[in-house]
Amino acid sequence: MAEGRAFLSFAEELRDEPVIILDLRGNGGGNGFMGQRWFYALLGENVPANFVRLTAEQYAGPRIVPPENTHHDRREDIEQFTHERDFYGHALIEGPKDRIVPNERLIIILADRGAASAGEGMVDLAFNMENTLVIGQNTSGAHAFNRSYPQGRTLPRSGIYFGFGRSMTLWPENHFAEGIGLAPDIWAQGDALAAALQLIINN
Repeated sequence: MAEGRAFLSFAEELRDEPVIILDLRGNGGGNGFMGQRWFYALLGENVPANFVRLTAEQYAGPRIVPPENTHHDRREDIEQFTHERDFYGHALIEGPKDRIVPNERLIIILADRGAASAGEGMVDLAFNMENTLVIGQNTSGAHAFNRSYPQGRTLPRSGIYFGFGRSMTLWPENHFAEGIGLAPDIWAQGDALAAALQLIINN
């Protein structure tokens, strides 16, 4: 989390910049709240995601998050960015209400096939902010289910590792597909950073 805290504090330093390029190429994921927290630190508003998450766990009212949970997120941080409600006995996890968040600066997000899971979750937030462009290639498409919980298993004869995620992410139609990912606003066949810089220079 030391790197996470540095990442969040850097967003605060960028608040007065007219143009920001956020390079998420090769970001294979990690803390699912980091993207929302980063944009909150930058914009001062919760940016909604385009998905909801259905868990296999039974709904039992407001979640009690132990202080030493996997990603070391504080309970108040989790409650600020998501809330749970009952869905036929299971927990449906939602973020803030759908809307386009005002933003006056230009934000360019670079994405590629290496952006996965929480990385592409952060790319997804860009589609709900004004003056934001995603440049590069499709993301990995690894955001339909979470990782195995509490841990996977190994088949006894082949040694193949497998697991079952405890939650499923539900996306709007034609926005995301497993293995295909999120499509950029502008496709860059070569270096997406060079393309983004050229776009800024020309405009």
